[in-house]
Amino acid sequence: MTEAPTDNPLRSLNCLEFLCDKTEECVDSKTGPSCVCKKGFKTKDGICININECLDGLHNCSMSHKLCVDTEGSYKCEACEKGFEVSTFDDYGDEDGKCTDIDECLIPGTCPANHICKNVEGSFECIKKCPEGHRINSLGYCDDVDECLSNPCRKNEHCSNVKGSFRCTNI
Repeated sequence: MTEAPTDNPLRSLNCLEFLCDKTEECVDSKTGPSCVCKKGFKTKDGICININECLDGLHNCSMSHKLCVDTEGSYKCEACEKGFEVSTFDDYGDEDGKCTDIDECLIPGTCPANHICKNVEGSFECIKKCPEGHRINSLGYCDDVDECLSNPCRKNEHCSNVKGSFRCTNI
């Protein structure tokens, strides 16, 4: 950053006559012109350096599920994050740059057998599904449910638990 000395006749200069670095802009003041960092730059050890908006979290790319790419004095949002794809088009058939969630559950084989696929933003979850008459235990295995514990049969019937179900037989 450069500033005209206050006891110098340079203070009669203005920004049209004062040179600043390419990362600076000139500002006229009562004491004469001075150079300040342009937007997207910050002062470090007396010079203007680029602000990395991507590393500093000063960008809005993640709101649109895009990746942040730092540029000199700014940043740009490019390509979709993992789990998202460009999927909308403008009136001319060109991509308009909007990223939307990929529903991985629409892809056959995303989850193994006996699992239900649940789409979540940017990803998916495979949730184990047990056959009828079974439930998942604390270890993630399917155990048979003993339906007879809830007395599903009539008074004159005996309940027999069978794998995945039960039977009622006359006494």
